[in-house]
Amino acid sequence: MKTLGSRLKFLREKANLTQIRAAQSMDISNVQLSRYESDDRKPEPETLKKISDFYSEVLGETISVDFLLGKTENAGLSDPILEPYKNDKEFLDFIITLKSLPEETQKSFYIQVKAMSEHLKANKKNASD
Repeated sequence: MKTLGSRLKFLREKANLTQIRAAQSMDISNVQLSRYESDDRKPEPETLKKISDFYSEVLGETISVDFLLGKTENAGLSDPILEPYKNDKEFLDFIITLKSLPEETQKSFYIQVKAMSEHLKANKKNASD
């Protein structure tokens, strides 16, 4: 996650919120949030704090302003599946990029990876027989 906008979008999606619902909950306009997420505008410091507090409450973990600003890669979010990769910036950027793709593209990618995985498992089994 390279930009403030990508981090905001990541957190909103992690919270399973639409832009409209998130904006309403933070008492900002949907247009403002859209501009922040697309990196067209930067929020004022007070708004950054409001956003940080909102996602901290919704996600149940501290989301720092430093994370929003890119001063740290640690969002404070714990995910047992991703835990081994928490310091692998390239892998995490890949996951964020994947999550930003249209849903149909994500599904297609998943189907292709699953097919490759099954193929590798079959080859491994055949090699050990």
